[in-house]
Amino acid sequence: MTRLCETLVEVLSEYDIVTPIHNEEGRVSTLVGSVKSQTLHPRRWCIVDDHSTDKTVALLRDSIREMDYAVITYRDSTGPAGWANTGIVMQYGIDVLASIGERLPEYVAVVDADIVLNSDYFEKIIRVIESATDHQKTAIASGLLADVDEDCQGQKSQVQELKWRPRGAARLYRYDFLRSVGGFPHCPSADDALVIKASNRGFRFEVVSEAKGLHLRRTPNMNRDMSNFGISSRVNGLDMLSVGLIFFSSIRRHGGESALAFLQGYLSEPQYRGARQTDPEVYGYFRHAWMHTFQTLIKEKKPIK
Repeated sequence: MTRLCETLVEVLSEYDIVTPIHNEEGRVSTLVGSVKSQTLHPRRWCIVDDHSTDKTVALLRDSIREMDYAVITYRDSTGPAGWANTGIVMQYGIDVLASIGERLPEYVAVVDADIVLNSDYFEKIIRVIESATDHQKTAIASGLLADVDEDCQGQKSQVQELKWRPRGAARLYRYDFLRSVGGFPHCPSADDALVIKASNRGFRFEVVSEAKGLHLRRTPNMNRDMSNFGISSRVNGLDMLSVGLIFFSSIRRHGGESALAFLQGYLSEPQYRGARQTDPEVYGYFRHAWMHTFQTLIKEKKPIK
């Protein structure tokens, strides 16, 4: 039986991993252990250090010393990309992998530093994908990640597992698909932008429920999330009329403090001008989705908190 299982693993397609990292010294051990334990090992693992100022890189060097498929690289720029430009860091890692190998495998995975995966996570995802006769149509896939509140001694938070859309923090992409759309877009929510592009081109995305993992997070902060939403809205071209609609609907739904956080995020955009959304395909999708959301919110009758 063991020999049979080994044979099945060997026939599965290969994959690379890219991990963007910035000041994650407290998570290095779990991150390396999670990747190292995979029953289907990645062909290569590229860790992109995005200007860490703590002990992250030193700890990583020591932890991956015996992992000959792992490499640490450094993004050459004036400063960290930040959450609004994660696509830049991811594409940098893919370009590094392309430069050091004779060929690219079938897939490339994103694994963030705050992810803990079951040992068979990628084996199960790739096996499910490739069990379909038309598996080339699956461009994006992930398992199920349960959010864990690190401020509550490892207890699961109330955040629901996403079962309808692959999670961006531990996601598998088909290399051919990424090449067809020009790689990772340089914009906020680059993972969502790729789902949009895949859907528009007739590709599938899949959530494999048998593949499990944890997403380690601090206590959810509504004001922080609303501020990030404001920045993303500005970068993606949301107009002032729509901003006003979101602001007032946020007062009704989340309270005045969260609504002000959204507005502050939107108005703080100048520091993110380099991330301005210029892709008409993605911009058009967000525009349509926002208008649909606003029409729904306007019809809701919820009391002001």
